[in-house]
This record gives sequence, C-alpha cells and structure tokens, in this order.
Amino acid sequence: MRTAGREGAGWARLALLALAAGAVVPLVAAGPRGVLRALLGLAGLAPAAVGLWWTLAHSGAVRTVGAV
Repeated sequence: MRTAGREGAGWARLALLALAAGAVVPLVAAGPRGVLRALLGLAGLAPAAVGLWWTLAHSGAVRTVGAV
C-alpha cells in the first residue's frame, strides 16, 4: 500500500482550503444580514439536535419532551 507523502499533504491542504472557501464565500456574498441569518439558523439547529437525541436515546417523559 502506498503512503500519501508530500504530494498527498498538498492535496489535503488544497481540500481544506476548498472547504473553507465553500463556507466563507457564500457568507461574504450575503453580507452582514446573511451572516446573522446563518448564525441564527445554526443556533436553531442546536435545540433540534438535542430534541432528536432525547427522542432516540431515552424513553418515557424525556422522549416525549424531546419529540416536542
């Protein structure tokens, strides 16, 4: 099996740069108001993730609260 070496490290850096650009460019293009909306959307995902976790991992009243 071949190891990545220096060439693989360069491709990995390029992939990380592309990932960062994919996240930053739309936010810059949207302006300050778009950034605020994106942050509010991410903040809304946190309680949704907690509710999903409670629904899947627990039972009884905790599951009901998570589903709500």
